[in-house]
Order: sequence, then C-alpha cells, then structure tokens
Amino acid sequence: MNTYELTITVNKVIDHLVANGFDAEADELRYFLANVLANNSSSIDAAKSIYDRCHIKWLGDLSVQELTLKEWIELLEQVKLAAIGSRE
Repeated sequence: MNTYELTITVNKVIDHLVANGFDAEADELRYFLANVLANNSSSIDAAKSIYDRCHIKWLGDLSVQELTLKEWIELLEQVKLAAIGSRE
C-alpha cells in the first residue's frame, strides 16, 4: 500500500479545511488517514471513505477562500487518485 502521496495530499486538504473553519471535516479526514496508515483490516475501507469525501458534492461543496473552485477540485482529485493508489 503506497500511503506517502495520500498522506501529503490529505494533509493539504486538512490544512485548507482548518483554515476555513471546517474542523469536523478535517477531523474526519484525520481519522480515516490514521486508519489507512495503521495498515490493518479497516485500511481499505478508510481509503474508500477518503475517496468518497473528495466528491464534488461533499468536500467540493465547501468554500475554501484561499483557492479558486478549480484549484480546490483539482486538489480533491489528487486525493482521490492517491486514495485509489493506496488501496492497491
């Protein structure tokens, strides 16, 4: 399981979420990332949960002030690709 890229990209998303007051969403991502990194029986489900939350209608609906909508969606797409890679 390749978790390096997932960790980097998820932490970028978490930083933006916290900076914009979305602490609950940031905490969820931290929880799921910790489960992925634990590399146990729940790791694959946790990676899928990260992937699911990066959907345009989930985290993509949140307003992140320091990024354009296009930049935000691109970052979420990077996380989705890393989440897929972490499950292989």
